[in-house]
Amino acid sequence: MSDEKYSKYLPKENKSYAIANAIIESICYHNIINKHLPISTFDSTTGFYDWNDENTEILNIMENSKNILKEATRVIRALKILVSEKRKYILSTNEWFEDTKFSIHDNIVLKELSQILLYYVGNCRGMTYNDFFKKLDFLIEYVIKPAIEHNESFEKERYVIDCINSAEEVLILDEDNNEVFVVAIKIKLSRTSYNNKVEKILIYESDEDSSVQEVSIDRVVLKQKVSNKEVTSSSFNPMLSYKTFTNYEEQEKKPKKEKFVDVVIESSTTLFEYFQMLPLKSMKTYATQEELKEFHQKIEHKPKDNKFYITASDTEEMILSTVLHCLPYARILKPFELNNKLIQKFKDYGEDFIEICPSPTPNEPSSNSNDKPKKEKENNLPKNSKTQMSKEQQEKLNKEVENINKDNDKLF
Repeated sequence: MSDEKYSKYLPKENKSYAIANAIIESICYHNIINKHLPISTFDSTTGFYDWNDENTEILNIMENSKNILKEATRVIRALKILVSEKRKYILSTNEWFEDTKFSIHDNIVLKELSQILLYYVGNCRGMTYNDFFKKLDFLIEYVIKPAIEHNESFEKERYVIDCINSAEEVLILDEDNNEVFVVAIKIKLSRTSYNNKVEKILIYESDEDSSVQEVSIDRVVLKQKVSNKEVTSSSFNPMLSYKTFTNYEEQEKKPKKEKFVDVVIESSTTLFEYFQMLPLKSMKTYATQEELKEFHQKIEHKPKDNKFYITASDTEEMILSTVLHCLPYARILKPFELNNKLIQKFKDYGEDFIEICPSPTPNEPSSNSNDKPKKEKENNLPKNSKTQMSKEQQEKLNKEVENINKDNDKLF
């Protein structure tokens, strides 16, 4: 009943926006970026939309809506997402990423983003495609890049990209599980139709007949062989969708088994959106009244006002890094000993260049005979440990460590 009550406040279907998005998606899918297309290309009779699983819906809109193609191109011109010139249109990604740090060149990724881009620019007055991709910059910098460790195929992807950039061949398993070297071209995303799952595919050139073939990234073997083969236009794709990875030290090719720790975290509700991005593995949040009740029964810890709780299983280093990133609004409830390691990180940081509790200066008279041994101990310290900070900086650092100790005493 409540759904019917508020249904009138939902946005109405905008058919011209649907066709405008179908045009942008089709340009990305057909890989005809930076090529001028006449408006006749977008007509329903050209087969321009045949790739789309929802092709029939698009064709129905175009056939049953008068002047819908003209309306869609007006939307595109008004929002300036495509460059228009004498009834011809071009998707210029160079302009899209002119003011951004991370540019996206994979056409399938751009196709997936087109609908969000279109509605963002169309519904946020004064916003442009540059503003949209600047927001993506933020997500890449602070969410996607830190989450690289949680990408199961990251090592193989990095290995493939390094091989492409250095003209080395990639080792894969063929259909008979034999190891063969091939020339990698690029990595692409592919969505399977039966479960709508996105899979990463390696496109490569076979050494036997130079034919271009595809294989799942899972079939890549982490070994290297230096190739003297020249890089040709067919073996190198400048539209590679991933940034180049450089300056990596040699690592063991055998996957390392990392030890996972079950953790319970208490956090202020101000960080709820951050933890919705799942910075830790196997995360579960307890925020609603029913969830907090379940948490109380399961963990035997009484929830506090304006707090929510997280359970997760991840590496110790990742847990400490996440909590450090969220201080002072998050704390570790279990395992309690992780708090000691958290405090030690502060101490290690401070002791590298200052004394956390500095000795009296030479001008201050010593009122206790026990100060002499302390002074002798001070003289035996390394020179860099006696570098002095201002009094305000010392008091601030000491107070932070003291507050962490007090907070941990109040946990249970």
